[in-house]
Amino acid sequence: MLRHRASGQDPYEVWHDFKPLVHFLRTFRCMAHVKNTGEHLAKLDNRSTPMVFVGYEPGMKGYRFYNPTI
Repeated sequence: MLRHRASGQDPYEVWHDFKPLVHFLRTFRCMAHVKNTGEHLAKLDNRSTPMVFVGYEPGMKGYRFYNPTI
């Protein structure tokens, strides 16, 4: 039986009786550090590149980033 939303619940929570999982969502246009996976990295080379998060890859478990330095 569906309850009314007067209790402050969103439609997903009313229908499924639990809150939706949102731990994987990220804030758009936030700064992120993308790991460099190249071979031949020296001991003191940078292991990540700062980029801007722009969205999710459609149909995959991936993110899209924009490199403002290029």
